[in-house]
Parts: sequence; C-alpha cells; structure tokens
Amino acid sequence: MAVTVPQLNKKRMQIEHACGHAVDYEMDDADLPEDATPETPCHFCQCADRVIPLQWVKQEDDWGCTIAAYAMILGRTYASVRDDFAVYIARKEGWRGVCSLFDGDQYLTSQGFAVARIFRYWRGEIREEWPPQPFGDIHLCDVIVSEGSSGSHSVVMLRDGSVLDPLMPEPRRLTDYHKVQHVALVVPF
Repeated sequence: MAVTVPQLNKKRMQIEHACGHAVDYEMDDADLPEDATPETPCHFCQCADRVIPLQWVKQEDDWGCTIAAYAMILGRTYASVRDDFAVYIARKEGWRGVCSLFDGDQYLTSQGFAVARIFRYWRGEIREEWPPQPFGDIHLCDVIVSEGSSGSHSVVMLRDGSVLDPLMPEPRRLTDYHKVQHVALVVPF
C-alpha cells in the first residue's frame, strides 16, 4: 500500500530583530507570520518581551565582586545573592572568591540563565583576537585588574562593550584591565 505524503508549501524569510539576531524562518504558508517585523520577538531570546536594565551593584566584601556581578545580572541586591552563597562564605577560610566557575555557572542556571564561556587560552595558545567584542547582551568576565593584582576580579560587560565593575560606579572597557581571563555570555532562558 502506497502512502501519500502531502507536499507543504514552504516560505522563507529573514528578519533582523532588535537584539541583533538575524533569524531565517522557513515555515508552512499557514504558520508564516506575515506581519513579522524586527520588533517581533526572536525565538533565540524573545528580545521584544524582555528588557535587561542592569543596575550597577557595589561589592560590599573584600572578595565580593562575583556576588555583585551576579546581583547585577539577576537584578537583585548584593545581600540577597550573598545569602545564596552563605555555605561557600562560611567555609572560605583563606580561600579567595565565592565559588568555582562550575558552581557559579550552576548557580546562574538555577536562576534561569544559560552560560557559554570562552577562555583567553585556546589549545595552549592565547587567542589572536582577545579580548573579544561583545557577542550578546550580558557577559560575565574575569579580569586581572593590574599587573600586581593578587587575584582575578568579576565584572559585567554589556552589548555596547561598556563594563560594570563592582569596585567603581563609572563604566569601563575590558581594555582598561591588565588581562581578561575569560568572557561568558549569560542568556536568560
């Protein structure tokens, strides 16, 4: 017995959304949004439905830059994020920083954010173009402030390249720092 498969009329269109995503659509005639515009939310980030008004958050503890960066990304207070890390802070004893990268990424995931991180070194060599240009709305970056710094420092970079540093309220750029160790795209899901 032969089975007849209906042929669907597919249409293609590309829309560049306000977020910067250029999305190719291929849909059945019935599903194609004839009124789709750049203001229509794209399926990557639902850009028209979200506004990310990051507010600068000051770090309140000596090693609180990561807590402040998470607070900026999550739109929460420093104290509320610090409470989430009470276990790490309690067992710190000479250990600098709040948590490992892996635990931090898991924390952001538990808060509704996906993380994609690139490092300064790739296959044992420094990347040719480093630090990278912004490749999303929000980035969590790990920098070395100056040559004599005793550790790394977490900052938040925005799509326009401006950097929110928990130590100072004035916007900066990644090139203002001695080194950039890694840059993580942080995307709500």
